[in-house]
Amino acid sequence: MKRKGLVRGLLVVPPTALLLTFLTARWLPRFLPTTVPYFEASGFFPPQQTLLFLAWTSLATLLLIGLWRWAVGRTNRPVSEALMLAFLFLMVQEGAARAFLAHLPRAAYSPHPLLRWDLHGFERAASGKGHPAPPRVPGEFRVLCLGDSATYGVGVGVDDSWPARAQAELQQYSRRQLRFINHGVPGYTTWQAMAWLEWEGQALNPDLVLFASCHNDHSDSQEADPSWIGESAEQRRVRRLLMSPVLAQILRAMLLPPPRPPGIPALERPGFRVSLEQRRAALERVRELCRQDGRPLVLVLMPLGLKPWPVPDYITDFRRDAARNHLPLADAMLAAEESPDWRFLFPPDDTVHPTAQGQRVVADEVVRVLLEGGLVPME
Repeated sequence: MKRKGLVRGLLVVPPTALLLTFLTARWLPRFLPTTVPYFEASGFFPPQQTLLFLAWTSLATLLLIGLWRWAVGRTNRPVSEALMLAFLFLMVQEGAARAFLAHLPRAAYSPHPLLRWDLHGFERAASGKGHPAPPRVPGEFRVLCLGDSATYGVGVGVDDSWPARAQAELQQYSRRQLRFINHGVPGYTTWQAMAWLEWEGQALNPDLVLFASCHNDHSDSQEADPSWIGESAEQRRVRRLLMSPVLAQILRAMLLPPPRPPGIPALERPGFRVSLEQRRAALERVRELCRQDGRPLVLVLMPLGLKPWPVPDYITDFRRDAARNHLPLADAMLAAEESPDWRFLFPPDDTVHPTAQGQRVVADEVVRVLLEGGLVPME
């Protein structure tokens, strides 16, 4: 490889690669919807956009390879050249992927190296779903709320989710600044919420953790969540490392079957996303993480809008787990069943996402448990 040709290649190809990356970030996001359901094939954007992205970046990479061959010319080291071109291909694809995903709409789902998807801004204040939580202020008492779409507040206003309502209610009794961070993610299971707390949630340094039940645990699935997230902390560490390239996440998203949309479990299924035994293991890991940092843990049993529920074991076992491990339990399921307005707690044809009135029932139960247990500061 002639030195003159190498210098010419280095002067032409990198600037062209930067230009193509910029065009990718500015042009391709126009084809993305503003929001994307988590259960669409890729987990963070539909297959049409995925194929468009891969086709565009492949053409861009071929252009760069052509420029390189033009600048450098023939070489007597074909193996070295092939390795360099392969490296160039992967670098351009990875750079374009990162630039592309950085311009996703704020409310859209984005890929996650371990959990498969997350919301684009994962730190959410209770009063602003999908937006970063404010920096911690001196004297702030921070509460981290984990769960799924019911905790996130699908179908209700920003201030109507149970974390937002609980924060507003409890603030009346406390002189300290209370900050509830809502990390309810639509589509999440107990296993995903546990893994997120393990790898990212602890960095928020909460003073209290509220862990809500996830109805996605008993959704239909061809593959259980622990199989593709990792059974142990060591497996999750290795898989997170291997999946850190965004390009690898995109390719995995195209190959991994998506979870079924949430809803009433079917009577016949290939399997659950999280079995009862796996959920117990996940909750045990959550307890271990909270014990290590000296953080109190409260379980929240979310209400469901169908009686009897087709999989009642997931309800009774959650209660048994709290009792067995002497954990405070905010039993919003029982509170909802005892409510005289039970039929108004869920919208028509939706048995898993409480209305604003249903979210208030959950918040009231959470507030009662926290006040009775002295788990929030009153000074």
